This record gives sequence, structure tokens and C-alpha cells, in this order.
Amino acid sequence: MNKMVNTLPTRGEIERNLSQSIQAFYRNQLGCRTDKVSCHLLNEQVAIAIRNPITPLEQLLNNSNEDGFVQNLRDRIDTLIKNDLISTMEKVLGVEVLAMTIKTTVNNNLTGIVALLSQKPELRDVKRISNKLKVNSNSCESIDRTS
Repeated sequence: MNKMVNTLPTRGEIERNLSQSIQAFYRNQLGCRTDKVSCHLLNEQVAIAIRNPITPLEQLLNNSNEDGFVQNLRDRIDTLIKNDLISTMEKVLGVEVLAMTIKTTVNNNLTGIVALLSQKPELRDVKRISNKLKVNSNSCESIDRTS
């Protein structure tokens, strides 16, 4: 078997690596302790959901009923970090990000990211093993207990 094929990541591995990289980015660049980062690779697209991406300062301002101000601030933060997030994604995925949309809703404490990739990342094809029990109908015998 080709060694190059064996070194390629599986879809699950690349999604997990991307999740961990984005979580580290938010922690290191914004000081956020995100609860969960979910990444899903869909051919030439990536969908990402980030729970609890709001910084402590944004939370403080949001608690003081500065909703509109905080949402505007967050929109600016998303704009500022977009290129760095694209670089992070390109490093992990190994392909160019052609376009990316990012939106955070402060009141829901959730960020959604959708990215369009130049091509599908190279992935190792994993064959799933079925755990289903195969039953051969010819191997069952009927027993008549009435006689």
C-alpha cells in the first residue's frame, strides 16, 4: 500500500484538528474559553459552530444592557480576526480558503463560520466495518414440539 495514503488524515481527524486549532486561536488571541467548537467538512466547504466565543469584556458590557454596542463591537472583532482564521484553516486543511463568512450572535453566545475551499482536502478513505450480525435464513431449523 502507498505510504502517502497512510499518512493522510481521515475526515474525523482533520475535523478534530481544525476544531482544536480554532479553539486554541480563540483562547490565545481573544482570551476566550470556548465550550465547544464543531467543524464539519463538506467536500469543498467547511461549516463551523463555536459555543461561548464571547470575551469576558463583551460579557460584562452585555450584562450592562449595552446589546447594540456589544453586537457592533463583536462584528468588528469578527472582521479583524477573519484573515487570521483563514490562515489557521489553510494550515490545517492544506488547501486555500477562497471565501469565508463569520457571524457571532452575542445574545446566543454562538459563532457560525462557513468557508469555501479551493478544493476538497486530501483525506484517507476509511472503510467502515459493519457490526451487523448476518443471519442465514437456511441455517434455522423449526422444531415441532407438539408431537
